[in-house]
Amino acid sequence: MVMLNRLAFVVIPLLLTLYLAHTVWGSAAVEGVMIILTVLLYGIALKDAGRTEAILNGLFLVGALVLIRLSGAGFTEAVTGMTTMVNLILFILFVPLISSPIKAYLPDVQDVLHHLKQKVSPLTLSEGFTFVMSLLINLSSVPLNTRIFKGDLPEEAYPRLIALQNRAFGLAILVTPVGAAITLTVSYTGVSYLGLVPVQLAVAGAALVLSRMMVNRSVSVPADAREEEERAVNRARLVKMFLPFLLFLAVLVTFELRSDFGMMDIILMVVVPYSLIWGVLTGQFGQWKTDAVSQVKGVTGFFRQFSVILIAGWFIASLNLYLDSGDALLYLAAFTAGVPVFVILVLIMAVMVGASLIGIHQFVILVLFLELFTSVEPFMPMPLLGSFLMIGMVAGMLLSPYSGLNLMVQGSFPGYTSASVARLQWRFMAVFLTGLVMVYSLIAMM
Repeated sequence: MVMLNRLAFVVIPLLLTLYLAHTVWGSAAVEGVMIILTVLLYGIALKDAGRTEAILNGLFLVGALVLIRLSGAGFTEAVTGMTTMVNLILFILFVPLISSPIKAYLPDVQDVLHHLKQKVSPLTLSEGFTFVMSLLINLSSVPLNTRIFKGDLPEEAYPRLIALQNRAFGLAILVTPVGAAITLTVSYTGVSYLGLVPVQLAVAGAALVLSRMMVNRSVSVPADAREEEERAVNRARLVKMFLPFLLFLAVLVTFELRSDFGMMDIILMVVVPYSLIWGVLTGQFGQWKTDAVSQVKGVTGFFRQFSVILIAGWFIASLNLYLDSGDALLYLAAFTAGVPVFVILVLIMAVMVGASLIGIHQFVILVLFLELFTSVEPFMPMPLLGSFLMIGMVAGMLLSPYSGLNLMVQGSFPGYTSASVARLQWRFMAVFLTGLVMVYSLIAMM
């Protein structure tokens, strides 16, 4: 087992290098080596699969083989699809490096929070903090938020704290350029990041307003939580934290507008060298090196998810071969053309959430639906379709007891299970998704 893990530590950097080389130059030889390394990584990851993952692996494998047989595809076409989800795997592992130089500035952020705690409810402050930090450091914002605010609140407020921080993280995913969801959506739909993000900002804003209306923010703060020493806010250091990240965003958008590469590929090209340069210029090379090694070695913690993601990618690629070989796309196009938009949206959301509830990873579901609905004439404007599918992914993540977010949060709050964490979102999501389906249906019919 240890030897296999060490082998994975070598495979991951090689895969990143080969993937970027293939993206830029399109070499068949490089693609062949990528396929071999992907199969090797899948085999290593499969050893950690639990019962649910083993069942899903079996279903996707059988499904892929059946679809390949029905499509009549040759061996070369079939095996190429094995690398479908490699970019997502690499994205999950390497994009967190952009948050490495930010860690040194977290005490300054906490100073700001200390001042705001005197004026704003800790629950409201926690929600806003999680949303903003999720834009910068993604999932790492959730345990950080818990560590900062949990001690400020009585236990009876924990359900609201959990619900608000998880919800804020989910809404930030809709917007942040360093999130896999929006980069996948941009790549599949052909809508630019700048074309999609206004829609997502409107959705996130509406959801935050609804959340404020539905969740009581008043809470009694323990006396010891109020007696913190006053600390001055270093605004210059805050600028040093946010300015490089904004420049990173500007680099991504400029690259997207001036090249033919997809947003996910652009981020994978830029994130390692940019975060390294940022770390060196701010005297944090040692921290960056530690985090880079940690990210590669951290692949072992993702093995259960990665085994399903990789085999699901092959299934999706096989489905694409089948759709291209027959009349299935014609039936799907006829369905979307003949059925009211409201009904289609309800069905999409039901399937995306339902699949998440039985343990299928949300990114797999998102890619599957993106693959299907970008292969036919869109039944609604593409920015709205991409936005809706991303929201379905976020809904599945918040409501599923199998999501990585809920599994992580349960460990920070004794007495809570991932299922009980997920249940905290049902009431809000029922109201939010109902309103969303109605609004998107009306816009699509205009």
